[in-house]
Amino acid sequence: MEVAHAIFPLEIFGEIAGHLGNLNDLESLKACSLLCHSFLDLCRIHIFRTININCTDPQVQPGSNPITARQFANVLHKVPQIGQNVRIFVYHILPTDFDIPNIANALKSLKRLRSLDLFYAAKPTLDAASLLDWTTCPLQSELAYLLRHSNLRALKLRRVNNVSLIDLHQCTNLEELTITTDLTFSPYSSTFQASAFDLRVFSFVGEGVAGAKRLLHACRIDGTPAFDIKNLKMIDSFISNLNKPEVVSIFHHTFQRAQAIKSVRLAICCNFEGLCDKILPPKAFQTLTGLDLNFFYHQDLLNIGSPLRQLSQEFEKLVDLNQLGRIRVAFVLPFQLLYAWLENYRADWSLVDEVLTRKGWPHLKNVDIALWVRLFRTEPPEIAITEQEAGILVKGYLNKMRAAGLHRLNTSKTVKLELAFSTRY
Repeated sequence: MEVAHAIFPLEIFGEIAGHLGNLNDLESLKACSLLCHSFLDLCRIHIFRTININCTDPQVQPGSNPITARQFANVLHKVPQIGQNVRIFVYHILPTDFDIPNIANALKSLKRLRSLDLFYAAKPTLDAASLLDWTTCPLQSELAYLLRHSNLRALKLRRVNNVSLIDLHQCTNLEELTITTDLTFSPYSSTFQASAFDLRVFSFVGEGVAGAKRLLHACRIDGTPAFDIKNLKMIDSFISNLNKPEVVSIFHHTFQRAQAIKSVRLAICCNFEGLCDKILPPKAFQTLTGLDLNFFYHQDLLNIGSPLRQLSQEFEKLVDLNQLGRIRVAFVLPFQLLYAWLENYRADWSLVDEVLTRKGWPHLKNVDIALWVRLFRTEPPEIAITEQEAGILVKGYLNKMRAAGLHRLNTSKTVKLELAFSTRY
């Protein structure tokens, strides 16, 4: 008896097998055995489709239970055929994993991967020691083997340095590529999206600027065309210093070659004065339809002045964005900035309101202005506040803003004004 398992959901299979297993006659037990054997391949596919090593973050890999690298190596050593069923492989590498026997052979057995997420989980420091160097990694040949022999659609290399362009070039069907080498603060994950080396989304994070610059300038590898960004649709980047020449040059280099940009997302952890002069030259964005800005404030930015006033000055420079249809701005600031920030909020908001209205952007329909407040656990006693008190405070200001009618720009443009309290930042 051979059962076409594609017809039966696993739940129905379980009920049938349970029923047959409860019968005592020989024919029923034989039928149960054949049924289970028929579903063996299906069980293998479902059980081993996703392998998660050391990753406990549900946002990274929801619904999967992590195992250790040693368990992974032992299982694949005993039954190497299991590697053929793995499609999604999430691996948070620990420095001690390099000494595990059979880990190299286990990695080489993963020949049908569709998604590889590699994260170096060493203790973070402010030097390159906390990064995994691709060129000197003890498992470099095995990882390069995965890139060459798997049909990868998505590749994430986080906290990995000096990634070889030659190895990346082997991923001919890649659709999503993430490379992050940030040593300090990284609220975003950066995402390249590529299809047959036609880059759709370009981004970089923090210290990854150098790697991104190498990638963009590597137009050819051994005479073969590499990444082409002429059809670039989206930029998603984290900026920690607007005054770094390499940061400005990488944007300008990108804009010179990309002529179809639709969306820009920026996470900015610095004074954003000069943003539109250095990073967002208006003439480079004739096709821009969406602009997302996230401003992260820390101790060095407490005396920056009025964020909304500065934002209105930057918006004044965006004179050619006739296609812009959506603006989203989020300010994430520490609690000690809250009072001063909100005291001037009403007057400063009118500046932004005036700029957005006066510009007359014909397609601008949605404007979201959000404010998140961070509560540090190390606040001085004189300004200590409970989470409940802070939540009530922020909610009160939100009601005042709504009562003042500041959540509405005019009848044709929807403005969402949000004040929220969070300890996640």
